[in-house]
Amino acid sequence: MNLDSDDEFHSSNEEAPDELVINTNSDKFRKYKKRLLGVLEGINNFDSYCESYEIKDIYKINKFASSIKEYSLNDNLNESHIDYFVDTIKKNNGIYFLDRVSLVQYNEYTSQHPASLIEIINGHHRIAALKKFFIITPREEFINYKIVLRLDIYHLDNPNSEKTIELFKAFNAVRPQKTKWPAKELSRRIIYSLSETFDIKSQHFIFIKDNEKWAKKPSILRKELAIKLEEHIKEQLKIIEPFTVSDALKFNISPIIDKFITYNNELKKKTIEWFNDIKQQGQIDNDKEITIEIFERTKKFICFIGLVKLEYLLHKCISLSS
Repeated sequence: MNLDSDDEFHSSNEEAPDELVINTNSDKFRKYKKRLLGVLEGINNFDSYCESYEIKDIYKINKFASSIKEYSLNDNLNESHIDYFVDTIKKNNGIYFLDRVSLVQYNEYTSQHPASLIEIINGHHRIAALKKFFIITPREEFINYKIVLRLDIYHLDNPNSEKTIELFKAFNAVRPQKTKWPAKELSRRIIYSLSETFDIKSQHFIFIKDNEKWAKKPSILRKELAIKLEEHIKEQLKIIEPFTVSDALKFNISPIIDKFITYNNELKKKTIEWFNDIKQQGQIDNDKEITIEIFERTKKFICFIGLVKLEYLLHKCISLSS
């Protein structure tokens, strides 16, 4: 058996990655970061917390924009804002971005893919605009444009750390964006708490994962959970409004987390037929049947909640009024 802090057990008939444990000290990550960023100019390592860089080569910027991973709890993007940047680049034959694009590198974290160890935490609209610009612009015309992209890379422990949350809030607190909405704040707190509760250190299977390729059952994608959890909470807030950001910060989520733990223990008694029946109720696209292999893996790593359809799970475990 091959097991690490961000992986599941893979049976012999499952496709496994070349390297199951990747961290920022791994050769695979160093090579990925070098491909992602190239040889950067304007290096200014002003402390151990953050590096600053500048990219002027338009081909390097293209490679960076097309490869960098999006922060999994980011708000939905504003298409008109993206189009504004694209129009500006086209009109002026380039752009100098005054604000820096901020990345986070997780130095105390392991994953199946190096892309999960470094991601955007601020600057999503600029990167989305660059992606769109490079798609609609013939490569032979790149030479006619001058773009300057400045980067800050913050060194943090992991996606669930308090410093990561604080940094994300700091970047978004000055803007009237959805990050200040009570539902988003509350859903973020619940996700981080669940991540800490159902991890390998607590003898459970990793329940919430960032990496789409390896989020096999009984794991779920953090992005998918963030979207559906926020929707679920918004529906409940319609009944108990007014509910402010301050309320969301003070709200006691311990009973909610306890419900997940209790429900997980209850599910140990259920059969594979029961789980497949639950998944088929209101079936969604790509909601595949649970196999015996998946069920056996779930029993081994004690994470039965990962087999339940997400909407059903949220309905069972999250009630703000109780």
